[in-house]
Amino acid sequence: MTTGYTRIIFGGQELDLKNLNRTKVPGTIKQKVGASIVKHKIPARTIQDWKITANGLIYDKTGTTGTAARIALEALYDNKQYDYSDGLILASMIIEDLKFNDDGNNPLHFEYQISMIEYNQ
Repeated sequence: MTTGYTRIIFGGQELDLKNLNRTKVPGTIKQKVGASIVKHKIPARTIQDWKITANGLIYDKTGTTGTAARIALEALYDNKQYDYSDGLILASMIIEDLKFNDDGNNPLHFEYQISMIEYNQ
């Protein structure tokens, strides 16, 4: 686990992180079914996928609120693969889960949690 503020690039978005976890998991074949991704385990498959979990802050560097940056990140939660880079790993990833810690205000930034899996066919 990496702690402290770090930056990753996902789908062209710069994300500032508080925590970053990188884990190798058994590789699966991913299939898009409607608005979902179905993972198929293949016996004796030796390929592993990177699973990334992170939390941090997202904010709009040019505007007065974080809303535009949040909308741009939410648009990447569409079961499509995007380029990911954190200085150690360069891979094609899809978002599995994205959550925001909303307090009802329109803040300058949003706290978020994200989970991504390598799109390794």
